[in-house]
Amino acid sequence: MFAGIVKHIAKLQICDEIWVLPVFRHIYASKASAVDFDHRLRMCELNFKFRVEVDEHGGLERLTPVVVLDLEKTLHEQEADAWRQTTAPKALGTIDLVLALQMRYPETHFCFLLGSDAFSDLLLGRWKESQQLLDLLEFHVAVRPGCDIVDMQKVPPPPKCNIHVIPGLTDISSSYVRRHTTSWRAQQEMHPPVYDYIREHKLFGFSSSAQVKLMLWRALSALFTVGTFAYSMYHYRRMLT
Repeated sequence: MFAGIVKHIAKLQICDEIWVLPVFRHIYASKASAVDFDHRLRMCELNFKFRVEVDEHGGLERLTPVVVLDLEKTLHEQEADAWRQTTAPKALGTIDLVLALQMRYPETHFCFLLGSDAFSDLLLGRWKESQQLLDLLEFHVAVRPGCDIVDMQKVPPPPKCNIHVIPGLTDISSSYVRRHTTSWRAQQEMHPPVYDYIREHKLFGFSSSAQVKLMLWRALSALFTVGTFAYSMYHYRRMLT
């Protein structure tokens, strides 16, 4: 689904480049990914391989270039070197990445593209240094089906905020794909090279632990069905006698 958001913005050509920066290590342990960063980086590279697209008239429509970068990993490694010379490490958030990018590219005007649910969390102060981040950047918010932005009458958006209602965007989320990788719907929604990569490397629902859980669930479901059927037959016989 995020590929659909990126492609929509790429068609608008409102920027010179779109950078996709996979999270290296989430600031909240509860949201940490069980899949190695290098796998996630490779899947992003496969997912965002589009430069031109055939338009409705059969011509080629140029899109803004999309680049996948491992800048978060680089930042964490640099911070790790600094931690060895100091005391306790600090938890890195999006604000730290943005500040590092602005220092590295002082002439670049950065914008932040994100979904409406993440933007709502940001407005409600659930990110590290939320207000500082809101003050620093121009935001482009993609409104997804079934996700409403927090009431902006109570929580005003930043001055530089652009809302994009994206037609045809599915309501399937990355968390749904992770939980239901082997489902028919997830297969239909995923970019084929990404789905093939997940299967080849046994990630998410194709991992050995996930397959064991699936087998146990099917076994329990079968036992429940047999038990229900046996009870029904017993009850039916008692009625006949």
